Amino acid sequence: MALKIKIQKLEVQINSFAVIQELSGNSEGLFPKKKSFAVAIRISGARRKEKTASFCASIIDSASYLEMAKFAISLSFLTLTLFALANSSGAGSIAIYWGQNGNEGSLADACATGNYEFVILAFLPTFGNGQTPMINLAGHCDPYSDGCTGLSSDIQSCQAKGIKVL
Repeated sequence: MALKIKIQKLEVQINSFAVIQELSGNSEGLFPKKKSFAVAIRISGARRKEKTASFCASIIDSASYLEMAKFAISLSFLTLTLFALANSSGAGSIAIYWGQNGNEGSLADACATGNYEFVILAFLPTFGNGQTPMINLAGHCDPYSDGCTGLSSDIQSCQAKGIKVL
């Protein structure tokens, strides 16, 4: 993994696990106290050694920032990977309440979209305490006259598509 930084018209490339020893003249390398952290620096232009040496000093001082940057990049990559996997997994188990808007189309139309795994027929405002349960489907059917038997073909159409109708 390489990280490129442009500072005052100097292009610097930082590679993990490479050590420049010739600049420090010291057998332990540039980072004798931070053996787990190493960088390689390439700087083009005039006065290369002077600029490189001064930049190396600032890199040594900010070694922990680079470690944090590597961690942040790794975390970002992991997050993007998980997001991509989650995004490609499809709709999942999406449920919808159907029946409270007379302009929403038929139950068969809602199931034909392929967006839902569950369709909940809503609402059941009258139930319990010895009352006869009464569904309210807001203009799709009248439970007082035909008992909403016209919905049976729509329910069968949804079930044929593998959609659970509750």
